[in-house]
Amino acid sequence: LHSFPTRRSSDLLRNEMDLGLVTVPVSHELIHTVPLFRDRIVLIASPNSPWAERRVLSPREVASIPMIAYERDSKFRAYVDASFEAAGITPDVIMEFDSHEAVKSMVMAGFGIAMEPWSAVAKDLREGRLVELTIAGFEELGRITSLIMRRDRHQTPAVRAFLRLVRSTFPNPPRVF
Repeated sequence: LHSFPTRRSSDLLRNEMDLGLVTVPVSHELIHTVPLFRDRIVLIASPNSPWAERRVLSPREVASIPMIAYERDSKFRAYVDASFEAAGITPDVIMEFDSHEAVKSMVMAGFGIAMEPWSAVAKDLREGRLVELTIAGFEELGRITSLIMRRDRHQTPAVRAFLRLVRSTFPNPPRVF
């Protein structure tokens, strides 16, 4: 099993792997996509930051606060940036990283706010290391995490066992339009 961006789905087509996890749509006649769950994308801050107590920020306020972002060339960043642009928000990006762990570490250290997948920050939110903020009038963002596999490939016993585990873990997959 590999988790990889869409540009690497060619590895699956070359039979270099059996399964993959993706967070962006993959469409190919030989690839079967199984939606697993919808992951909200949330605005996070350090609980010690001056804006953490407010919990609801205006788009103008969000644009004025230093933003820690995921790397510029990623699909995740493009999605967040496009959503901000549609809402008239021009974030003040002061740092960019290639991992969600690095982004949230900088937020925890108080350098700014960030948009992160809920699955990457859920434990930190529960344990009080981060707080979730809301942007007034901003539509909730989310992405679908899906399992992909070749349609024409024989499933080994290990793959079949893994698929049973996935189906029991995610019994109610999201609808994808």
